[in-house]
Amino acid sequence: MSYCGRVMFSEKKLGCGRSARLPAAVNRSRRAVLQALGSSLLLSACGGTTAWIDESSPSSSMKVQMHNDFGHQWVEARLDGRIVRLALDTGADFNVLTPDAAARLGYTLSEASVAGSGAEGGSVVARWTTIPDFAIGPAHLRRSTAYVLPLPSEFAYDGIVGMNFFKAFTSRFDYAAGELTLQLSDRYVAPSGISALPIRLVGGSKVLVQATLAGVKGWFSLDTGKQSALAIFRPSVERHRLREALAPAVRMVTGAGVGGLTRGDFVRVPAFTLGEHRLSGVVASLSLAKSGLYASDEWMGNIGAEIFRRFTMTLDVSRRQLFLEANTSFNEPFRGPRTGFAFSLVGNLFEVVDVVADSPAATAGIVIGDQIVACNDRAVTAKDHTHFRQANRGDIGSSMKLRLRSRLGMERDVSSLLRALS
Repeated sequence: MSYCGRVMFSEKKLGCGRSARLPAAVNRSRRAVLQALGSSLLLSACGGTTAWIDESSPSSSMKVQMHNDFGHQWVEARLDGRIVRLALDTGADFNVLTPDAAARLGYTLSEASVAGSGAEGGSVVARWTTIPDFAIGPAHLRRSTAYVLPLPSEFAYDGIVGMNFFKAFTSRFDYAAGELTLQLSDRYVAPSGISALPIRLVGGSKVLVQATLAGVKGWFSLDTGKQSALAIFRPSVERHRLREALAPAVRMVTGAGVGGLTRGDFVRVPAFTLGEHRLSGVVASLSLAKSGLYASDEWMGNIGAEIFRRFTMTLDVSRRQLFLEANTSFNEPFRGPRTGFAFSLVGNLFEVVDVVADSPAATAGIVIGDQIVACNDRAVTAKDHTHFRQANRGDIGSSMKLRLRSRLGMERDVSSLLRALS
């Protein structure tokens, strides 16, 4: 289960008098209920944006700590000197703030707003603001645009770092070391002995790389905000008959976000190739979307953090190139669904929103609408759920004990034995 907040916007006239096409917006993911928050907003910046590196202090290191949160990476940033927690999302064309964060920081929002639809339809309204100084470590972006969007309660950050920031710098994501390195592009020296993968820039900010999935070559969006490995859009799934080619599959809810629940089929891809790197047994979701971005035919799908964490990834947008260096996690097996139920945060508790037939969850008697009260004799709440996430992603053969509360308020204990479903 994941959160997916992808939004599609139509063309709109903005306050600075420039026309901006807003083809897609926010897609961010977080843990089991949060997987793909990546925004794809395309907007003409008002007033001009400048990027610079502050080297005035000897302690101004180019490296910033990159925190790992169940596959999602976040950093401490400074917005006009005030510290915030922001998720790193190359799938987001622009920086995003939550309404609470924007209000807390005192930013004035645009009077105009832009309406959009979610990954599989639904609707959302976005307003925007200008941040005078957006900084991560020594890297600063002046007068950058940020969109303010209402996001589900699963989103535990103040916003996201999108491509309007990453385009201004060369960004090196060292997943093994937990470090993000930012440099001005004109000072970046490419690593020797590593071949660059060419990238395309679509709509000004959507970064695509070519890859081969089960013998089918296509273009994929780089989406570090997506927790899982791969999401394939419905037109590509149907054109290449991937459901038939990659069967068997597990059909279930794959996300919950701005546009509501998203559904798809989890499958195993025998071979996924990025440049010289070949990955086996990759878990991918095949979208069932009939509207929204996941029904788009602009590119084949999204590559997420479960793939990128196996590399040190350097993104150099100015030169249209991507460098991938395999790390010690490269050969780790990909984990597919193991419990057979999906959940979403409702108030202070997680609620079951989907159960796969004949799965460990179904066998244990878990039903849609059940609330997760405790896991392995420890309470599960919005603020204390790491142990529940870990248990839900446990090893094959491990046992998970849950205390559930039904819609009628009755509590009961169930146990399930995890097994591979895909």
